[in-house]
Amino acid sequence: MRLTMSSVMIATPPPVELAGPGWAVAVPLLVLPALLLCPPDQRLLSVLASAFVCLLVQCFLPRARFRANHYFSPVNVALVLLHMKILVVPVLLMAYGYENKIMALTASTRSIEGAILVDTIAYLAFCLGLQFAPGGPVTPGRFSLLPALSQTPSSTYIFVFAGLGLVGLFLTFGSIGRFVQYFSDPASVIDPQGGASWGEFFGTILRPFFAFSLVTWWSRVADKSRESGDTWRPVVAGLAAAVGITIANLTFGFNRGAVVFPLVSLIAVYSARIRRIPPVLTLAAVVFFIPVLLAVGSFRGKSQLAQVAPNASREVEVSVNDLTENIVVYCAGPQLTAVFYESLDWGNRLWGGTTLVSSVMSPIPILGKGFRDTSGPVVYNHAIYGTSGIDDQIPAYVAELFGNFHVPGVVAGFIALSLLLAMFESWLLAVRSTFGAFIIQYIAVWGALLAVWSVSVYVQILFYFLGPVYLYLAAIHAGALLRRSPAPAISYQTGAGIR
Repeated sequence: MRLTMSSVMIATPPPVELAGPGWAVAVPLLVLPALLLCPPDQRLLSVLASAFVCLLVQCFLPRARFRANHYFSPVNVALVLLHMKILVVPVLLMAYGYENKIMALTASTRSIEGAILVDTIAYLAFCLGLQFAPGGPVTPGRFSLLPALSQTPSSTYIFVFAGLGLVGLFLTFGSIGRFVQYFSDPASVIDPQGGASWGEFFGTILRPFFAFSLVTWWSRVADKSRESGDTWRPVVAGLAAAVGITIANLTFGFNRGAVVFPLVSLIAVYSARIRRIPPVLTLAAVVFFIPVLLAVGSFRGKSQLAQVAPNASREVEVSVNDLTENIVVYCAGPQLTAVFYESLDWGNRLWGGTTLVSSVMSPIPILGKGFRDTSGPVVYNHAIYGTSGIDDQIPAYVAELFGNFHVPGVVAGFIALSLLLAMFESWLLAVRSTFGAFIIQYIAVWGALLAVWSVSVYVQILFYFLGPVYLYLAAIHAGALLRRSPAPAISYQTGAGIR
């Protein structure tokens, strides 16, 4: 098929290869010893049900299996998180106990068992959605973003993004000296609670542009190297971009997600489109970086503590207990959601959608102010701590769904999430440019975190971190309108599905 100035050919992408179900046979065999070895008063028998549901899903819902050749795919991220939530976290609770230092209230064992079953229902609904999600090639409609995302951005975007990012850094720090000081003592430079001035607001909005300028540069290098067959230039450029992205995004209060997700997206796109990274190397990198991430989190916590208690120890400690607590908390463990469910009398008092609407609106400046007192995070934290004014825990998507619409809401919400991620997966196979693949991967992998996090977190990312994407798409379509020609269309050879 010939290419014209208004069309972009998408070659047949490799089909998604699915992992076999054999590994799931070991799940009940591993869970049973954990039950037998833990103290009798800490046993959670519902984890056995979760284990057998996992086994049945792997045997009878093949499209809900892990993607073997796209193991960084958003669907895989969500599946990993869901398996951790219904299997790993309950086992850790049985081993280390239900109480930890962040809890003011403790749920009954019966409620924790019920929370695990609700999580298992969410997992099953997600897998059913994957099984029946539309497959086959993508056919872009009139308003599809794929044509614009299939273009390699010009070098102009690199300079525009970099310039806007530098403006954001200047608005945030004001000088190079304060920028350097931030990395040794962040709390003395930036208020952890954030500010309310317009300068600080635009500093937050514009800072992501610098990281995206590096992504744009790397994407251009990758696309040119793919045409020339050079496999080393994308590696070198990618490493340089990764260092720059890390430095730029650590300015968001040393938030680990702000650094991890763009780097994961960079690696995912490289592995899927340029040269596949061996699984062993990936696993080794994960093992290496877990202590680093824990250290970053500990440093951030000690820095914030120093504002309140200057004599507090600033030593960075990384231990097995730190890792366990991080897994349990960030996966919204059932000992937390159970307290929330108890506050709702297990569905006898439902919110009917009000907290979900508030969770969507609350991150938006000005417009969201009136919704913040009734948002999911506020209601959730009030249930956990028994008091207002503390909002450090992130409610799980499943908890917000249950709190508004009971089990039917959980089922519908997780089917919708699976369809969303399946759509992103098909877009990743279809999009032509490396830059477009990064954007889809980045948005989708944050969406995958709805497996364990709140919808308000996702809305916050869409609002504050995706300014470069919105500007790029607006510029592409504005240019097409000025030329009075449609954005480039996409033509397909035979599409690839899941096998």
